[in-house]
Amino acid sequence: MIERGEQFQEWLDDDRRDLESIRADSDVRFQTLIDEGRADRKAANDKFESLQSEIRQNQRLLLSGQERLDTVLTEVLSLSRRVQAVEDAA
Repeated sequence: MIERGEQFQEWLDDDRRDLESIRADSDVRFQTLIDEGRADRKAANDKFESLQSEIRQNQRLLLSGQERLDTVLTEVLSLSRRVQAVEDAA
């Protein structure tokens, strides 16, 4: 009976060591997943900020282009009126 109790104790000790090993391994795996998740989030945030910056630059270029277009259209309209005035005078 004592031998059987000692055998059970050995099995329990083996199981305890196995569980501790599994727990330690799981902790490492979880930490790795957490670190990878943080790195992925940082990379995504960096990419998002880069895209936002590019969008702002493109918006500035579009606005500048619109302003230039307005200026050119105003000049064309003015020239058209002058041509019409010259034609009317002729």
